[in-house]
Amino acid sequence: MVTSPVVAVIGGLVMLGGVVAVIALLGDDAQDSSTAVLTAVILGVILMFTLGFVQVRVSVDRRGLRVVSRLLGIRLKQVPLDQVESAFAETLSPLRSGGWGYR
Repeated sequence: MVTSPVVAVIGGLVMLGGVVAVIALLGDDAQDSSTAVLTAVILGVILMFTLGFVQVRVSVDRRGLRVVSRLLGIRLKQVPLDQVESAFAETLSPLRSGGWGYR
């Protein structure tokens, strides 16, 4: 399981910004409440998409290497087993290893 705290913080900021925007739209008498609802729905979709990538599961088995979103269950990447040279588990820091990603 790989967790990205940076993406979690971004998701939290999107959520906070969305709450503030919806409150501001609902508080403004000139705006229609449907605008606030539409804004809330759009921000909710963005939030779910962002939080869908906070944790991913990386596995290597007879099917190959697979990267799957833990929250949404979407397969993000699949590499056939014959293209995998080696696989091992290691704890990495993004600053120490040059960021998140394949090695």
